Amino acid sequence: MCFDIGANVGEFMIDYSSRKKIIQDVYVFEPQKEQIKALKETIKINDFNHCVLIEKAVSNKTGTLRFNVNSNNTTASGISHDNSSNVIVETTTIDEYFDENTSSPFVFLIDAEGAELSIIEGGRTFIENNKPLIIFEYNHVSKKHFKLEDVKKELGSKYSIYRLRKDGTLDENFLNTWNLVAFPNNNSFFKIQDVK
Repeated sequence: MCFDIGANVGEFMIDYSSRKKIIQDVYVFEPQKEQIKALKETIKINDFNHCVLIEKAVSNKTGTLRFNVNSNNTTASGISHDNSSNVIVETTTIDEYFDENTSSPFVFLIDAEGAELSIIEGGRTFIENNKPLIIFEYNHVSKKHFKLEDVKKELGSKYSIYRLRKDGTLDENFLNTWNLVAFPNNNSFFKIQDVK
């Protein structure tokens, strides 16, 4: 199963949803109205009947939150960390939405412009019980809102974190990062062959 949290217009959804033999269930979370229209159309045109679109932001609490919509660059939109936005969106948590244990392997793709740690916190029980592979943004935007040490503390010793390089390989150089991968230790579904 794949969770795409902060799917925007579905750039990545098209790729992994095309691989139905490998990924049977896809859950796509996106709160922006225009992006939701694009996602619905993509799901319909491509017959991605295994995709579930959840029209909410994901956080560490349910309810509503202020959301910044960047009209110049919608991929840079995200949960507001101050009171400057009038856009209010509904929120959910991973623990609220998925309340059961499963033997299926899970992959989380989290691109939430600084809300990545909150999303992981809101999935604490699910992550503890199911040990998903977690790919999350950690770049100049997210570094303003949380530190890598915060994620390491939240996930604990059951996870190892690596930098995802542009060439698709992993290493432990965290000086210049864009995306990181949190691997669940001792999980038979996910194995690391080689880390530079």
